[in-house]
Amino acid sequence: MAAKSRRMIQPGAMLKPDQVAKRLQVQERTVLAWLRSGRIHGVKIGRLWRVPEDSMRALLGDAEPLSLEDLAAIRDGLAAIQRGDTITLEEFERKRRR
Repeated sequence: MAAKSRRMIQPGAMLKPDQVAKRLQVQERTVLAWLRSGRIHGVKIGRLWRVPEDSMRALLGDAEPLSLEDLAAIRDGLAAIQRGDTITLEEFERKRRR
């Protein structure tokens, strides 16, 4: 009988959901939802999830880095919200059409 080929997992290559969450700066429940939906690959051992480090890296690889212009726009938008300079979506659409 031929032995099944198994992928060898290096020690330390598996992360717990809370470790993934900390590295990605998201809530642990977000990581668990990603695991259940298949957005990130993981292995369920009994009731416990483990995430191969490569899976987390693959998830990050899909993201495009923000440009300096994007970061500036986000910073300006947050500052406007803090000042109370907000408008409705309808007002924004009207101004944009002009």
